[in-house]
Amino acid sequence: MTKIIFSYLILCFLVFSQLKHTPAGLVQDNVHKYFQTMDYVQSGGEDFSIHNHDYKLDPKNQFGIFSVPFAYLIQNKIYMTFPWLWVYLNAPVLKLFGFFGIYFIAGMAGLLSIFSLKSLLSHFTENLSLIRNTLYFYIFCSSLVIYSVWFYEGTLCSLCLFWFLDSELKRKTEDSYVHSALKSSVSLILLSILVLLRTEVFFLAVLIYFAAIFDSFSNLKKKLGYLVFYVMVPGFVFLYSNHLIWNNPQGLRFLATHSFTFYERLGRVFEYFFFEKYCMLFYLPTFFLTFFLFKDVKNLRKEIFFRVYLACLVFMVVIPLVSPQQQGSDIMPRFYFPIVPLLAFFVFYTIDRYIPDRKKLIHSFVFLQSGIYLAITMIVLIFTSKRMDRVYREISPYIGETNAVSNEFIGHLVQNAEIRNVYQGEGQFQLKRMTKLLSQNGKTSFHLFIWEPSYYEYYHKYLNANYEKIAKVEDIYIYRYKGNATNRK
Repeated sequence: MTKIIFSYLILCFLVFSQLKHTPAGLVQDNVHKYFQTMDYVQSGGEDFSIHNHDYKLDPKNQFGIFSVPFAYLIQNKIYMTFPWLWVYLNAPVLKLFGFFGIYFIAGMAGLLSIFSLKSLLSHFTENLSLIRNTLYFYIFCSSLVIYSVWFYEGTLCSLCLFWFLDSELKRKTEDSYVHSALKSSVSLILLSILVLLRTEVFFLAVLIYFAAIFDSFSNLKKKLGYLVFYVMVPGFVFLYSNHLIWNNPQGLRFLATHSFTFYERLGRVFEYFFFEKYCMLFYLPTFFLTFFLFKDVKNLRKEIFFRVYLACLVFMVVIPLVSPQQQGSDIMPRFYFPIVPLLAFFVFYTIDRYIPDRKKLIHSFVFLQSGIYLAITMIVLIFTSKRMDRVYREISPYIGETNAVSNEFIGHLVQNAEIRNVYQGEGQFQLKRMTKLLSQNGKTSFHLFIWEPSYYEYYHKYLNANYEKIAKVEDIYIYRYKGNATNRK
């Protein structure tokens, strides 16, 4: 176990040391989460809303850089779709340790999840080689290390999932199935964390509980009682807390899923498995070897690990139907992250059981194939972090008290300034309206930052008439609104 933990720490350190540890060095969703947490800290722990420009000037957030599906306007305030609990957990360490505090929760949860996974796997097999290979896969071939240094709640969810399942499986062999109040309370806390951070992982936990542990109770009333208990209490926590914070019991994360039709959702299932560049066919092609397990379904159906396997299969099919968004750069469909080490275990078990003659060769292929994806993702992450930080340093001299941007990408960079008064006008119509709004309200001295891919969407005539190009930094054009020149005269 010492070598496994050492491997995790070394890999984390190598990746962490190459990242740019500034707000500009954060990429993708981390930018949103960081400012969501920072604004909460600066509000004194009283307000979860986002502050990126003057809402008195733009009360309907027509020109905000945070928009659907990342953020929603509720009661004249902008709220991010990311979990409020993640903000609440990270705010104290961010306040205590500064910017580096954002890495603490995810990093520690990633480390502890290795221990909880080892304990969970011990219920499935006594083969230490299988457990060791699974843990190494979890470290070197999954997103664990990336998520641990990437301000992502997935590591904490994995820890809670493994901890909950391990605890419940121990009850099957201990205490004659007597659920103490303390143990039940711990399970409820873990499930409540899951439902608030990643609802799909809560669904997975209940699904596996039902498949692997539920049959342990001979009394039907007891079965239904515990099932309702473990679903209703976290469900109430979820609905009530969201109502208090967002004034919307279902939470903001689900609002963006309503627009998908059933056929679009069904298509996502096939994309998750076969078509996406990060689908299971390319990320973990040996996963399909696990279908060999059905050859011995009569012998295996009583095994706990086989019922867990069936639960994972159901989860893999259902999640794309329920939550069809899959965006960003990752080495796997991100909603599958908590079950990846379990899938790896099933793969190694299948190889050992059904293909023993080629065991070493296929084991090596499993690590090589998935490890390549991990390496590519790490390189992209490091490159992007350094590039974002470099670009921000070059455009920072042009960032003033009021700033206009062409789209959300460049808005993330500009908002890293201490004065985050940023307005977004995407497209000529929005740009005209934004310029008029700012100029009529006395904001006549501001710069416009345009990202090159959207540059040609604007009419040069309008830009030349109202703005003066003053600089170009890589793919970013910087214009000065001509109203400031007129005022000086």
